[in-house]
Amino acid sequence: MRTVFHILIISILLIPGVSALEIDAVVDISEGLTTGTINSVGGEIWYNINLTGDYFFSLNGPDSTDFDLYIYLDNVQVDVADATSYPDVVTVDNTSGIYQLKVISIKGTGNFTLQVNNLYGSASNIPKLAVGGTINDTVSEIGILWYSVNLIGNYSFYLESAPNIKIKAQLLYVNLTRITNTEYGIYPNIMSADNLNGTYLLSFKNYDDISANFTFSIVDVGDQTGIFRDNPIDITVGLHSGYLVGSGDKIWYRVNLTGNYLISLDAFSDTDFDMYILNETGSMVNSARGTNYPENLFLYNYSGIYYIYVEAWANYGNFTLDINYYENIPGDHISNAIAINGSLYNESLPGPALSTDPNLNGSIWYNINLTGSYQIELQKLVSDDFIFNLLLENGTYISTSNYRNVIQATLNGSYFIQVIPNGYTGYFNLTFEERSHLPGFSIYNAIEITNNFITGSLPGVSFSNSNFYSFNANGFTKIELNGDDDTNFNINLIDGDNRVIEKSTGSTYPDIITSNEIYGVYYIEVTGYNAGKYSIFITNYTPSTNGTIGYPNMAVPTGEMIYDEGFNGSIIANMIFVILMVIGIGYFVYKRDTNKKLVKDAMKNSIRPYDPLNKSYNTEKVIKKAVFKTCKACYTQNPKDSSYCIECGSTL
Repeated sequence: MRTVFHILIISILLIPGVSALEIDAVVDISEGLTTGTINSVGGEIWYNINLTGDYFFSLNGPDSTDFDLYIYLDNVQVDVADATSYPDVVTVDNTSGIYQLKVISIKGTGNFTLQVNNLYGSASNIPKLAVGGTINDTVSEIGILWYSVNLIGNYSFYLESAPNIKIKAQLLYVNLTRITNTEYGIYPNIMSADNLNGTYLLSFKNYDDISANFTFSIVDVGDQTGIFRDNPIDITVGLHSGYLVGSGDKIWYRVNLTGNYLISLDAFSDTDFDMYILNETGSMVNSARGTNYPENLFLYNYSGIYYIYVEAWANYGNFTLDINYYENIPGDHISNAIAINGSLYNESLPGPALSTDPNLNGSIWYNINLTGSYQIELQKLVSDDFIFNLLLENGTYISTSNYRNVIQATLNGSYFIQVIPNGYTGYFNLTFEERSHLPGFSIYNAIEITNNFITGSLPGVSFSNSNFYSFNANGFTKIELNGDDDTNFNINLIDGDNRVIEKSTGSTYPDIITSNEIYGVYYIEVTGYNAGKYSIFITNYTPSTNGTIGYPNMAVPTGEMIYDEGFNGSIIANMIFVILMVIGIGYFVYKRDTNKKLVKDAMKNSIRPYDPLNKSYNTEKVIKKAVFKTCKACYTQNPKDSSYCIECGSTL
């Protein structure tokens, strides 16, 4: 049998090799290609780089790995390249300062390459290009190709390549200031510019790790009506039609409006066309950028000259633009909210709201009677950004949907729901799920954690299922979540104003949140993709005093990076920690073996917590003699001196 003495001897022999968890020192790099190696999952390497201008970052690694790149400026994360395929590419515009770059392994180990280059590269010694005709050329992997051209007038530029090739064309002044550009990955792709006069530069940037062929054409469009805002097609209320030749192509319209209108855009299902509306000064006031037709814009109390342009995001073909006048549009205002009795499905949302003020347009309004405890959830059918508000019958706001577009509340009476597009249009489902007022249902009846440890389970298969807990915070707080192997649970730390201040998004356990210094009542929300059990541990920690990047427990001393949770990195501190840990493990082994002996003796004397003959449990008195405790939650037998059930974690 292993003893405390054996463990102490083995551990003391190992102590000279113990140190704080260290990673490589910060390495200064410059623009270009950098190589490195990560030898462990979770391992990371940090770099410093001084940048000025627009830059792209490209990370490559072995096929069986998932390496991510985090970009920081002045201790603030400005971007992340976290795709699951290579190359992992991200661009940062208008950079100026010394940036910190972190390459971290999410999965696998091995060598990686990190490329950092100015978005425009070098424009010296570039060939001239004549207006008209077509360029046929090749861009090397993660490369850039330049041309110059003399232009006078109005032009459209057409870029074509193979599907999924990541080439972006840009039109620039000779000082490298960008005039316009295409987007990569959708072809044919079009950009237009008017009133050009002089010498200009064209850049063709390849964001992929393979060389790519492309064709590029320049067309003088003269004074063609509808190409630019300065020469739109004048239209009136009614039905109009048009044709777009490829991604980036636009047609401009001008219309005089007075009152309430519904504008609908329709096209073939294999296209993705969007529409935008601007006022007479050119400011954007509304847009419809969904992926389903018809795309609708509800205009409430518009008066004056407005510009509408239809743009192709993907593919080409015919479209119709239908402008209809309405005295009142159901749902366009709180005064004529749409009455509903249950859940709404596949509703269309108009363009971006000017304000969350209930008297302004850009929303859809509903009226519903609710009595009981509900989870109200807005489910988006496309990757657009919507929020919704819950209001009393007199128009007073009760709650705004959280980051998951969910409101949980106990209600009784008539209420208004205001759905707001935060920059986009599209389709959504609005669901009302009635629930019993169970503990943990919402922040308002969160389950109190009193002993820094709790267990639970989630039945869900989506983020609509949550459990809420409350606890008293007392300083720098660490929250650790563990779950079943086949689950993916996350935690969110919420303050008293129902604001998420920290959250975990990892896919492996333990899932850890480390907060800044907090005091008083805070809440933990546990969310999950699938069903299973979990446990939560809450502890305090000592933050690093060497400065932070991104998170309070990520120290950035001058010479090296140290992951610090209460230890200063010295050998002495780590030796003390290991000794205390060994004593704890030794005590656990001692108690475990003692309990095993007690159980064995009890079984030898035929005292069993479960009577197989009568198929029932013995009385509590007999069980206590057998040094067992029975968990009232799951009926598992535990040692007599246990405080928590070894199976489900319940208090005994």
